[in-house]
Amino acid sequence: MNMIRNVCVYCGSSAGSDARFGDAAEALGRALAAEGVGLVYGGGGDGLMGRLARATLAAGGHVTGVIPGFLVRKEHALTAAHEMIVVGDMHERKQTMFDRADAFIALPGGVGTLEELVEQLTWAQLDRHAKPILIVNIGGFWRPLLALLAHMHIEGFIREGFDMRYLVAEKIEDALPMLLGGFLLEAHLDAPGGGGEGVLCALGDWNNGWACYLLDGRPVVAFSLLGAPARVAAPDPLGAGPHVVSVRYRRGADPGGEVTIGVDGADVATGPLHDHLPFRWQIGGAGLLVGRDRGLPVSDDYEPPFPCTARIQAVVLEAPSAPPRDTDAELAAALRHE
Repeated sequence: MNMIRNVCVYCGSSAGSDARFGDAAEALGRALAAEGVGLVYGGGGDGLMGRLARATLAAGGHVTGVIPGFLVRKEHALTAAHEMIVVGDMHERKQTMFDRADAFIALPGGVGTLEELVEQLTWAQLDRHAKPILIVNIGGFWRPLLALLAHMHIEGFIREGFDMRYLVAEKIEDALPMLLGGFLLEAHLDAPGGGGEGVLCALGDWNNGWACYLLDGRPVVAFSLLGAPARVAAPDPLGAGPHVVSVRYRRGADPGGEVTIGVDGADVATGPLHDHLPFRWQIGGAGLLVGRDRGLPVSDDYEPPFPCTARIQAVVLEAPSAPPRDTDAELAAALRHE
């Protein structure tokens, strides 16, 4: 599984009319550098592109520009970039940016930015790639596009099985956390002799859901994504007494992600997922069930009810605070000009 090491950012070669656009570009550049994630972008030195790249460089990040020869002077190619790849035409530019990137972010921009974003959405829709795509809706800039996509869905032109796969961040500070990683969950508990058994917390159901539970005293995390199970288990049972069991999910660049189980601050088991974990599960937006008598049946390990014999003191979930998308609501809001 490839982790996200380089992000391609599409954005305008102009500054735009809203000061928030440039501020967001600079904030994203600093965030990329802080996370050690390389920037791949269109190579220009003007507008949002220039502010993004310069902010990344100033914060110690790595910048790769990709620009066709006929735009080197017109868009003032940024010579300070660590790598500036000059290509023959726009098609080669887009392919090179795609090849160099593990994920994509769209900031505000013009027709070129729109075309680049829609092409990646189309390729993902047709299963030509599974790299994450995130739209940063600064000041509602992308609301008309989101409404159009919702309208296409409602009118039957985005059919079942051909859904558009993308994330939307309303705040620039949520963009990279949404793209890079899912969540950190910690369950504080008092285990009985033998470690205990039963569901600590769960979300979803057997078709699309996950659960963290104790089985023969060992912490286990089971995911069921579209009915296909995945499972990661700690090798040893808990001893009697207080413990902190953690579950950390980090998103990958190709289909999947990585799940790590920790016990009392030490990682004890890591395993891959075969598909991306939907973001609504990452934030617990669908109602995280803690210590329920009826554990959700996401695994063949147990049948409900599966009450937890350990005493749960607290469950803490840390993740970016972005709500699940509702395409019908997006359309309605756009039609009301909200």
